[in-house]
Amino acid sequence: MLRYHPDDPRSSLEGYEGSLTQDEEAALAELRSAAQGLDLGMVRGAYGQGFEGGDHAVEPLRLCLLRFLRGNAFDVNKALSQLEDCVEYRRQHPTDRLLSKSPHDILACNLEDFNSFYPRWLMGFDKLGRPILATQYGSLRLWEMTKLTTVERMTELHAREQELLLRVLRRRTLEGGGGEGAAAERAGHIVDTAVVVIDTGGLTLRHVSGVGSFSCSLLFCYIVACWLIFGAPL
Repeated sequence: MLRYHPDDPRSSLEGYEGSLTQDEEAALAELRSAAQGLDLGMVRGAYGQGFEGGDHAVEPLRLCLLRFLRGNAFDVNKALSQLEDCVEYRRQHPTDRLLSKSPHDILACNLEDFNSFYPRWLMGFDKLGRPILATQYGSLRLWEMTKLTTVERMTELHAREQELLLRVLRRRTLEGGGGEGAAAERAGHIVDTAVVVIDTGGLTLRHVSGVGSFSCSLLFCYIVACWLIFGAPL
């Protein structure tokens, strides 16, 4: 059975794989039974191409259901409702169609110009195998971004990036980080979160004023549990 790395604090926290209480195990069994009629392959990444065009990793069913249970305080009815909404969203927005598009195809604008107003990148991976993402919100210029493309296109790009992140997490869980030493020791351990480093240096309300619909729209896209580190500057 998959476990969290011993150095991961969640390896001993209730609600996480390997440390479930009897009530939590019962809720998990109930949700598994209630969700049998849903196509959870859409949620677990069973369809479409893999990361960078390779074979894709499918999230283990237990881990998938536990995500929704933890997000709803182990309320089975609420978790089931959220699962149903997620399946319906993915039915309307197939991930294979989303990932088949390039960022340029989605935004229909100059990528260098767009990224200069929204700097973000993958820094690497921490010792637990989690991706480390960095964003410079002090350089965010939403009003300039909306001159280049639409809110709908930006929302679609965000969904694509989050889907790619989910696939990286699944692959690292099932295959490990690869390599030798600490990377090899991570193989087979659960990696289901990312570390997000946010540089807030220079961030003011004027960076987001007038385009509130964009930030609101993102609330309805893919949500990935993240450990946040706030700092200014990096």
